[in-house]
Amino acid sequence: MLEQIRNPTMPLSAAHARIAMLILSRPEEALRLSIAELARDAKVSEPTVIRFCRQLGFQGYKTFRQAALRDIAGEKGDAAAPKINVSDSVEVAAAKSVDATIRSLERLRRAMPMDAIRNAATAILKARWVHVYGFGASATVAADAQHKLYRLAAMTVAYADAHMQAMAASTLGAEDVVIAISSSGATRELIETVRLARGNGATIVALTRPGSPLAALASVLLPVTEQENREIFTPMTTRIVQLALIDALVVGVTLMSPSTMVSERLARMDAAIRQRRISPIPVSPSPADEGSA
Repeated sequence: MLEQIRNPTMPLSAAHARIAMLILSRPEEALRLSIAELARDAKVSEPTVIRFCRQLGFQGYKTFRQAALRDIAGEKGDAAAPKINVSDSVEVAAAKSVDATIRSLERLRRAMPMDAIRNAATAILKARWVHVYGFGASATVAADAQHKLYRLAAMTVAYADAHMQAMAASTLGAEDVVIAISSSGATRELIETVRLARGNGATIVALTRPGSPLAALASVLLPVTEQENREIFTPMTTRIVQLALIDALVVGVTLMSPSTMVSERLARMDAAIRQRRISPIPVSPSPADEGSA
């Protein structure tokens, strides 16, 4: 959570920047303040504080404050993750990679955007169609979301091609949901497609960087704020955090679904898959086994 606020690439209005500076200058003290006290000290209005919290993916100040205080407690025992260097051995680099993933998931757990997950799950359960859009590494996350969500709720399909995304978005309406996944939140083709879907009335769930162009279009924001060394290595922890958020969303959809609907749907799918599995082939004993018997 504090890492999100510290992120220099996250655009903030002047009023939001004052709130961020106040929190970062004395986090534990500032986060113990009521919303009225925080607004007073930052010289902003209470609605501005709420908008600041929503920019970070929270419904309001209460849930933001709870997540931020958990994050502070976690940071005290969270040593900085060592960066991977080109001079590292394979063994050292592999260990650093796993450590970075663990730290990223711990940060996510401390600042889990539960309001946003609940709102996204509610929209998905009401949807006629769920479209999942992503490019590059985010396309693999989109495919994972499709694989899990279509078992539980509305018809779900993932698109990784810009033209297919645009054509699919043109068919959506107010009963539909788009899950847009982007680490940068600034991919031109994705922004244009999401803008089209939103113009048609679709609900937009965005897994992306707060303050990005994609986040600005979101009906529901699931914030992803990992910062990686992109000059040497392909983004890794961002993808893991995206996958973890999808898993959390799927769990939310499952728990909020009528139990009979989910169980019946999964039972039919399980039966269809079982029919396509090859039965175990009996293994005949080898001559050596027979001789030793």
